[in-house]
Amino acid sequence: MGADAQLALPSLLNASKDSDAVVRQVAVDAMRRIGPPVASDGQLLLAALKDSNAAVRMYGLESAEKLGVNARNAAPALKEMLRDPDVDI
Repeated sequence: MGADAQLALPSLLNASKDSDAVVRQVAVDAMRRIGPPVASDGQLLLAALKDSNAAVRMYGLESAEKLGVNARNAAPALKEMLRDPDVDI
């Protein structure tokens, strides 16, 4: 999608803080689909990886996987996920 997708970042960041877990899931999924540079924004990825909802954390994990080395800033949060209480993660 490219650099024009960067315009979506403020809206995605707002959606990632929504009280509704489905809205947060959609924000993280959009980030994953857009890819860099939006997905490289550490705020949204870290918020997803630390979310209280397991499905949101899973979307964050899938986003980090897609980003590969571009997700290196998320390494500490990914390491924490090894102890995630949800067995599916």
